[in-house]
Amino acid sequence: MTSAHAHQLLHGYRSGHGQIAASIKLPGRDSELITRLSDLSGSLSSGLQIEPYLTVYPLPSRHFFALARTWPDVEAPRAGCVLTHTLLIPTEVWATLHDVRSLNRLFRNPHISPEYSFTDSVDLRARSGDASPSDLRLDLPRARSFVSRYFGQGLRPIVWFNASDPEEYLWRLLEHLWPKLRSSFSSCTFSLQQRVLHDRPFDLLFAPSIVYARFTKLPPDQLIEPTAERKGGDVEPWSEYWAKAFFSADPGLPTNESELPIWSELSEDPTAVRKLSLVQELRLRAMQSPTAGVGAMDVVESLAHDSAAAVPLKQLIVRDAIDATIAATSAEDALTSLKLIEDRLHRESFRNIAANFYQPLSHAASKVTLRDPETAMKLSASWLVDRHIETRSAFADGILEGLINAANSFPSRLEGLRFHPDIAVELLRLHPDFASKYLEIGGETAPRVLASWLSTNIDLATLKQVRRSLIPSLKTYDPELFPALLRDVSDVEAIATLDALSKSSLGFADQNMRRVVADRISLIHPQLVRTWGSKTRLWSPSTAFIVASAYGHSKQGFEELLQGHEFTGDRQAEVLAAMLCSQDFGDPYWLRELMSHDARILTTLLLNKGKSSDDIECALSKVLSEVSDLFLASSDELLSSIWDFEGRPVFRQLADAAARSAVASYIAEGRDTTVVREVLANPISTRWLESISASQLGALLVRSCNGGTAFVERALKWISEAPNALYARRPSVLPELCDVLLSRVRQFGPPDAQYPLIQIVRRAAVLPGFELKQVLAAKMLRFCLDNVHLSLSALVAETFPNVYMEAIKENDRRPSFFASLFAAYDWDKGKDLRITLIDSFLRSEWAPGDLAIAASRAGILRKIFKRLSRKQGGDNYIRATHADLAQRKSSDIITVRNDFELLMKDPDFYEEWD
Repeated sequence: MTSAHAHQLLHGYRSGHGQIAASIKLPGRDSELITRLSDLSGSLSSGLQIEPYLTVYPLPSRHFFALARTWPDVEAPRAGCVLTHTLLIPTEVWATLHDVRSLNRLFRNPHISPEYSFTDSVDLRARSGDASPSDLRLDLPRARSFVSRYFGQGLRPIVWFNASDPEEYLWRLLEHLWPKLRSSFSSCTFSLQQRVLHDRPFDLLFAPSIVYARFTKLPPDQLIEPTAERKGGDVEPWSEYWAKAFFSADPGLPTNESELPIWSELSEDPTAVRKLSLVQELRLRAMQSPTAGVGAMDVVESLAHDSAAAVPLKQLIVRDAIDATIAATSAEDALTSLKLIEDRLHRESFRNIAANFYQPLSHAASKVTLRDPETAMKLSASWLVDRHIETRSAFADGILEGLINAANSFPSRLEGLRFHPDIAVELLRLHPDFASKYLEIGGETAPRVLASWLSTNIDLATLKQVRRSLIPSLKTYDPELFPALLRDVSDVEAIATLDALSKSSLGFADQNMRRVVADRISLIHPQLVRTWGSKTRLWSPSTAFIVASAYGHSKQGFEELLQGHEFTGDRQAEVLAAMLCSQDFGDPYWLRELMSHDARILTTLLLNKGKSSDDIECALSKVLSEVSDLFLASSDELLSSIWDFEGRPVFRQLADAAARSAVASYIAEGRDTTVVREVLANPISTRWLESISASQLGALLVRSCNGGTAFVERALKWISEAPNALYARRPSVLPELCDVLLSRVRQFGPPDAQYPLIQIVRRAAVLPGFELKQVLAAKMLRFCLDNVHLSLSALVAETFPNVYMEAIKENDRRPSFFASLFAAYDWDKGKDLRITLIDSFLRSEWAPGDLAIAASRAGILRKIFKRLSRKQGGDNYIRATHADLAQRKSSDIITVRNDFELLMKDPDFYEEWD
């Protein structure tokens, strides 16, 4: 549908009130609201006849605005039924539609126009000419009361009883409402009770006095009563003005020309019109008080926040406000108001006109300042701080221009400037020729202020000359003068300035001085500083800091240093060390990532000739503290380089990192060089194993063996062959490490995982302490029984006897680990274990001989044999077990086989509680 068309709906009686015809299918909430509001506006009172009436309201979706005409349905089978024709006007059309009352011609009563089609859209252009308003004698007291309460206080609903012509009042009001309020306004000209939209009450309800009692729950201020006008505060001039304007019979907008630019920008809030009146009041008061002009700007801003809205009105208001400050008798009031005006011109609302008022505002500030410079200095001391933030300030420029004019006319009135160094600095910045005069009147603070002036001086030629003469003679670092001297060093001067500084008696020894040089030269001219650093003969750690600053604290800077060939190895290492030592390691994250994944950082620091440098050691310490996994074992040369730092404070960190890296490299890469083995066998690895936490070591193993089966096998091999220091730790870290490794065995299923696991259990068994052996056996047995798809039968034969002996203890005081691993077992835990053992072997492809070995070692071979023989297929499994045992030649297995053969010869032997 084009914007020149409207949709329509017809509602009436059809086994209850409902939709009869429509030209559009609406969303559920829109349809439900129309159906409800198209019904009779309330129950009929005795003696009250239904008159045709209007209802207007927005739909919840806000796509359409509804205008509805309701008639009594004289043909309906029961009383109180109505017919309602609803027009749906696109909201954007309705907001600015001219001559809204002409829409009244589009309503059709289906009883009078039976051939009319309600299923077609309506061409809004079919309205023929403007509709003339009806004669209406405006009830001014009640109209004023409505305006005061609705537009002044924002009350809703307002219920107007016994209006002489409700529809005429409504058409006039709709014609004169501003677009946004018209699009959200709701009203009914024949309300028999309160009416509500989907989320709020109606704005205006016209009602007959006979139903007055139905509205008495509303506050009295929301009722325009049918009796004499109540006494109250409804007599403000603005409300009478707007009552006549809103209910005028004249077409068009109800406001004067200066307010028209803002009319279309007013919000849905009805009280916005009260603010529009307030603008006029404040403009009139501005000649007596300039702050009133500022208030007018605030009100206009609240009405038209968008920078492109109401531009002519904003210009008029700002011009009036500035003129009022010039006319003000009090310089303090005038300057305060000018500052407030400028603050508001920086806001979004006035952005489009701010530039137009730079000169008028600056001129006004200059004029007021010249009239009273003492007051201007007193007030502007704090205001001028803003100049360090703002790009330009018309207000500040005007004050400074006024002070300069005052200095030229009567300098004695500026002696107070010695107490306002900030103002003096601003004057020097804008008028360098004021310096001589300031020395006369500035007192003992003038030299210091002049140093500040140098720091902001835009005369680069003057700065260059000062630098050339002062730098060679510097003896100590001056925190005020030195930064001023290095301001805006050009590319032509950069290298010469660095040479002069390095040759001076001060050099770069002072830390604060180095930071200034880094900020003012290294960061501004990075390539020149790098070139200078590669050639200078006066190299020192302080020089390295200056050069390091030229690479910046960024990932790109580190990449450029590591990739470049500007420096020899020693200098590159010292620059890198300076970069690392100057970083805040709480942030950034990218640097820790770079150190973790780029071996060049360690290579540069470790494989240089100046290994004893304190800065390099500091850098190494920071790297080692921040990154857990380093590339020390990525090459034998790098790994061997740690011994060059033996005896240095950083060596312990390096040794721990080397041991950690050697383990990770062996597991993840299979590196098994002589150097790696030497590191792993060295006491430094023993110390590391004695101190690293179980969680840290477990995390290292997890990261290292993520690559698959071979990785897991190497991790298991390393643990099974690890130094005794790992196994001797108390409390032991082995249980937690086994949990980590078993999870990877489950994930990747290395075929020979059980043999290093058996070795781990056996090594733990020879150490003092019963608990560790039992814990490891229980964990591994539980793992085997839960993962019968893996090749683990030898591990079962190794661990089952220990666990079983704990299970059959009669005192029922088993260790806590047993309860956590076998909590689901019954009171006869030995029996449950025997059952689980047999079931696990039968469900798996485990070597059947290991079942007999496990049972024999636990002393329950007869019980297992007896229970197995009763299983379906048990006889076959017994023969398979015997065949497996027959292939094994070790002496302990021969004993098991012999015992098993005796049982096979007499399978009906008696065994109690198998």
